[in-house]
Amino acid sequence: LKKKLGKKHDVIVISPSQYYQWVPSNIWVGVGRMKAEQVRFKLNKVYKRWGIDFHQAKATAIHPAGDTISDTPFVAIEYTSDGKRGEKGKVEYDYLVNATG
Repeated sequence: LKKKLGKKHDVIVISPSQYYQWVPSNIWVGVGRMKAEQVRFKLNKVYKRWGIDFHQAKATAIHPAGDTISDTPFVAIEYTSDGKRGEKGKVEYDYLVNATG
């Protein structure tokens, strides 16, 4: 998506985990043929390289019409990273892709 949109647009990813894990390979970790580090990688490194803003947080609500302060749509988030755990924030958007899988 970022490649198609280019530098004129921001792409922001919100995920509660700092890792992407290749689920089909979990069986090999379970039987000792692979280590967890072989089937997962840190998301922030990849997104940074691609120019994507990453928030390690969980989305707690989607406000497509904004709120009483602003009519700009936003996603309410709660950070899960060690340095910001429990802090709440808002991520405003023009277009939202909710990819839950």
